[in-house]
Amino acid sequence: MTDFLPALPPPEAFESAAANLRRCAAALAAMSRLGERPDPTRLRKELDRLDAEAAVELRALKGRLSEWLDSEASGRRRRLALELKALCAERGVAARVVSKTPLELRLAPLAVVFDVARDKATLRFARQAVAHCRADAQAVMAAHHTAVQDLEGTEWQAAELIAQLHTAWTRVGSGWVSIGDVLPELAFLRQPDVWRREPTPAHAHPYPRVQLAYDLHRLRRDRTLSHRGLRLALAPATGGSRRDKHATLWVEDAQGQGSWMHLMRFERTEVALDG
Repeated sequence: MTDFLPALPPPEAFESAAANLRRCAAALAAMSRLGERPDPTRLRKELDRLDAEAAVELRALKGRLSEWLDSEASGRRRRLALELKALCAERGVAARVVSKTPLELRLAPLAVVFDVARDKATLRFARQAVAHCRADAQAVMAAHHTAVQDLEGTEWQAAELIAQLHTAWTRVGSGWVSIGDVLPELAFLRQPDVWRREPTPAHAHPYPRVQLAYDLHRLRRDRTLSHRGLRLALAPATGGSRRDKHATLWVEDAQGQGSWMHLMRFERTEVALDG
């Protein structure tokens, strides 16, 4: 959707100008090597080479490029909105505007924050960056697809995750424990079989904080919050704990709304993750 942008010079215009400049540069370089008292015959030869080249219309080329860039920048926000709307509809991605300044969209299940003037976009989940790209509709949709695929993985089993989360919790304590303390235990349990046979960095499977946030989102999505009669409960961060981003985790729902959670446990009553 670039019909309202001026036409760029064709590729051959750039190639022709570049070749022209290379030949001119070669003639000038040869002249520079002739010294202060050059051989007139050789100097004439190089000057003839220079004269034989057609004038390079750099000013006109630069003018057309500047015009295109100015037009692209001025229409970027409108074009971005139109193209993203069309691509989201085409690919079945739910989209809505979260804020206009700065521009933030929710392309489920991710948030996309734009710096339109600088042509940058940051894709986030649970307030953590998962990808960066240009503020361009095609680039955003490609980054969105890759980021969601990475978060989804290939072997998701909700029952397995809730069981591992329960085991990780029991290793840390038996009551309310910090989510930040449970994360490394869960990461250990999530390692693949090849790592267990040969525990080297090359075989390790990363399990970052954003993955835990996404897996909690999937547990709620798949209605798998209980294990052996105990239900997962989370307690919100309060007071000074809100400032400790290593101990807390932003947990959000399907609409992208959420809050900072600090503690977790398994209990028999229904709490924080309901809804």
